[in-house]
Amino acid sequence: AAPGVPLQPADLARIEATLSTADVAALLRRQTVCQLIEGERAKPVFRELYVSIAELEAKCAPGFKLAADRWLFQHLTRALDARVLTQLVEARDPTLGSHISLNLNVSSLMSPQFQEFDKMIKPEARRSIVLELQLVDILADMGAFQFARDFAQERGYSLCLDGLTYLTAPLTDRALLGLDLVKIIWSAEMAIDEVATRRNAFAWMIDKCGDGRAILCRCDGEDAISFGQSIGITLFQGLAVDNRAEATKPVFTLKS
Repeated sequence: AAPGVPLQPADLARIEATLSTADVAALLRRQTVCQLIEGERAKPVFRELYVSIAELEAKCAPGFKLAADRWLFQHLTRALDARVLTQLVEARDPTLGSHISLNLNVSSLMSPQFQEFDKMIKPEARRSIVLELQLVDILADMGAFQFARDFAQERGYSLCLDGLTYLTAPLTDRALLGLDLVKIIWSAEMAIDEVATRRNAFAWMIDKCGDGRAILCRCDGEDAISFGQSIGITLFQGLAVDNRAEATKPVFTLKS
């Protein structure tokens, strides 16, 4: 990674102002979440839209490392959410109207920009759109989260708890939070951990999560996919998944 200065509070206002007019649509990348069942062909489910932070740094904040301070970066992502939603509305790209996922803050779900995005989406298409939320953002204000969750789900969107790790996943309960999916970051530690209690807790969490409700992401090698399949995970995302993905229209397979 290129060297950069950690973001400071004094830099936030200037960078947020830059973001408010920046063309972040050019920085949007897509990565497919696939259903991978052993012995069957890969089935695309939806495509995550995300902004390349490295390219965003180069375009809007040269010389800075935006994610160096987690809390300042979390604040900055609200401005990024607003700009991404605005440009999705302006683009009116029909391929972005269904079978996608977006990383958003809880507060962004109640923003004017999300209201405009929601108006653009056909009611039947909302059921194929996943909104990904971070656990730290959810826990920051449970009241706001519950309100935003109920609003989004009533509109037809599915919600995913994003950013879980091998160690934090067993501490969460998807059903208790009222969410539809969970996304867990792959690490080699999962496959080699010799502590039975940790392995069992993780496997129990995946089983409790429900069939087709857990996504293993950052799967850059086949070892990640093999491990996930061995404990019942069927949804995967990452470079190794991209290599398997079929060039077909994605289908949303979340069960009611």
